Amino acid sequence: MMKPYLSIIVPVYNAEKHLNKCIRSILEQEYRNFELILVDDGSTDTSMEICVQYSLQDERIHVIHKKNRGVMSARKTGFLYSCGRYISFIDSDDWIEPKFYNGLAEIKELEYDIILMNGYRIDGAKNKQVRTVLKQGVYYKREVERLMAGGGIIPSLWSKLFKRELIRDNILLIDNRVWRGEDMLLSYTCLLDANTVMVRKSYQYHYVQHEASAMHQYSSRNIENLRFFANNVKKIQNLKGSGFLDTVWDRHILMELLDIIRKEFYRRNFLLSSKELRELDRKFSQIRISHLLLGESLKILTGANKWIIRLYSMRLFQLLNLYLKYVDNFIYQNK
Repeated sequence: MMKPYLSIIVPVYNAEKHLNKCIRSILEQEYRNFELILVDDGSTDTSMEICVQYSLQDERIHVIHKKNRGVMSARKTGFLYSCGRYISFIDSDDWIEPKFYNGLAEIKELEYDIILMNGYRIDGAKNKQVRTVLKQGVYYKREVERLMAGGGIIPSLWSKLFKRELIRDNILLIDNRVWRGEDMLLSYTCLLDANTVMVRKSYQYHYVQHEASAMHQYSSRNIENLRFFANNVKKIQNLKGSGFLDTVWDRHILMELLDIIRKEFYRRNFLLSSKELRELDRKFSQIRISHLLLGESLKILTGANKWIIRLYSMRLFQLLNLYLKYVDNFIYQNK
């Protein structure tokens, strides 16, 4: 078997409902020079058995079983076993069309640092395009930095093929404990080191969102996750000196924080005792945002969102509860 030019890494965790479609779509690719690395992250369903069955049918498939440590840990393990010149990450509940990797054969001699593509987001019965605002073509470092600062590049990993060195130099910087926003951390960190980005206007990836996905789930762990995310951002900022991205990071943290605040109060129907309010205060104290209140990030917030952040920053949780109940909830109900 010749050395593969492309390594496709698929983290797998309790994905038996969607895994067959994902793997079949990869094996049906017109581009053939790849290896498929399936990393079972301690599944408790039949996912591991499904992976093994496919590996017996195709020598390009390698199966790794490990203890459950999260999606980023699985990606790191998959990368350690990979040998391709380019790295692609696919989620186990997604699927790709047969021509998804065709561009690799055409641009092999040029070897861009990152190849950026578009796709479709499938949310229930809806099928919506997920696309970059960039025109098809090649972008160089200064242009890439400007576009990142303006939010013009999709942060998802599935939309990109990475040159091996970028993943090698950056994947270990990402905290395994971040399970929401981890794509953004690795994707943007690699983009900071990229000198060339090739944009292809192809819609061949189908990104499936369902109730069990991390983007739809909510628990009090989201507070802890945001703390890990914010700390990881500081680490990246210190290592990379990426001042132009500060507003992008800050905006993401603020919007995530707003989502958490609303869900913590709304899910209790605003019926919080003094003890529960004190417990929320304790949990939220993990997230430091004082530096964000002085930055450009606040300019993106609407009047209601600004009031929520201000009340939060002053730790006025009883007043925040009333504001959410009588003002924010009214605005939401009358949209």
